[in-house]
Amino acid sequence: MIEGRINGQRLELAYDVVVSDSVKYLTVKFICDDSWEGAAKKAVFTCEGDSYAVVLDESNEQCADANTCIVPWEVIKHPGFTVSLVGNEEEKVITSLPCFVPVIKSGDIDGAEPQEPTPDQYAQIIEICEATKETADSVRADANSGLFKGEKGDKGDKGDKGDKGEDSPQYTEYEQLREDCETAADEAQSAADSANKAAEDAASVRAEIEAGGFIESLKEQNDGEKFTVWVG
Repeated sequence: MIEGRINGQRLELAYDVVVSDSVKYLTVKFICDDSWEGAAKKAVFTCEGDSYAVVLDESNEQCADANTCIVPWEVIKHPGFTVSLVGNEEEKVITSLPCFVPVIKSGDIDGAEPQEPTPDQYAQIIEICEATKETADSVRADANSGLFKGEKGDKGDKGDKGDKGEDSPQYTEYEQLREDCETAADEAQSAADSANKAAEDAASVRAEIEAGGFIESLKEQNDGEKFTVWVG
């Protein structure tokens, strides 16, 4: 294992010996100071002009945990490779100095099976998202099945009733709501009384029309001229 300690943007590596052609064996563990806290980190490995990024996330198959990742086998070649760290937090980006790791040639490995290429960082991110979704779906299924539901506990003792706080914001809000309700009730009663009075007047007029007295009254007011009255 390679251990990388980062203070600010300075990266220092500690390792024993690195031999070429290993696959999914060599790892790097990053130990960062507080300036990297909260940042989403990725390790960048470069060899012969080709770069490979590994997203540091415990859900990533290329990582042992949130701070330790596998070195891509493509860069473990003689004479060596460089490694650096990049962190992103909202609009902030923090980078480290690259460090060179010398690689010793291995023995003859003719006949070794060809290896699958290391997934690029976008494929890694998709993998992380899928793993996160699977975890969320699993937790949701457990919750729906009642796995997290415990037995109902005993009812606790009733506490003492507190004093009424007339000066509290909650009391003031309650009083205002009560006054508004009383006002609305008064207005509704007044409207109902007016409607009842109008209905009584209309019934009285209708009764007079049907009795004929109202017709005679209208004739007197119109000097005996003809007119038509509809009774609904």
